[in-house]
Amino acid sequence: MLAGSHRRARLVSALAAGFLLSLVPAPAGAQGPANLAQENEELKERVASLENQLAQARQRISALNDEIATLRKQLAAGGRPAAGGSPGAAPGAAPGGVPADPMGSPESLFNTLSASYNQNFGGEPYETRADQNRLRRSVSTWVRDMQREHRGNVRWRIRILDTSQAGDRGGPVRFQVVDATGSVNIGPESEVVFPSRIARDISSATPDEVWILQGRMSAMPSVNRTRIEEDDDPEGGRYLGPFADFGYELAIESIEPAS
Repeated sequence: MLAGSHRRARLVSALAAGFLLSLVPAPAGAQGPANLAQENEELKERVASLENQLAQARQRISALNDEIATLRKQLAAGGRPAAGGSPGAAPGAAPGGVPADPMGSPESLFNTLSASYNQNFGGEPYETRADQNRLRRSVSTWVRDMQREHRGNVRWRIRILDTSQAGDRGGPVRFQVVDATGSVNIGPESEVVFPSRIARDISSATPDEVWILQGRMSAMPSVNRTRIEEDDDPEGGRYLGPFADFGYELAIESIEPAS
């Protein structure tokens, strides 16, 4: 009788212990498959949201770059409004009265290369060192392509502004490309080396005279490895974008008075 009571007591104790264990919560790290699946879905949603925000930011950067390029063109054209061009602009002229043909003037070539740069690299990031190295390599390839693609014969109306550095042996001459009427400037002033035979012909030219210049222009953009923002190299060439400066070569063949 006594032995039976002991067995019943042990059974009751075991049942009570099992009941108490069932009330103890599972450890924090012991999540079931359902909880892990839910957490994975939340992480995926978070990643998708961040990727969407990044895509929107890049689109905004691209739009801002386009706005900056448009403002630079307006400033280079003397502040004239971009829409509709200037009064009396010749057919085929880009906004501001600048010829759309890349060989129409140095400013025409600048606009062409600027548009190409923005189309190719306007949305490219350059915040990190890896991004900068990647962009610099891409710009190097683009520069070579532009040098091959944009070259041709030119015929411009110009005004001679300064021949003091040329002398009888030729040298740098500062001039201004003008429109067909001779009264509207196209882009900023330019300076190139005139050969001696032509420098002598224009040695007595005045800014009131209009000349016809014929020759051949070649695009010569260059890679500026340290220039990310325009202010990074104030003495560099005209800024096209991160790591890219504008430049051109002009081989003058002849020049004669317009009238």
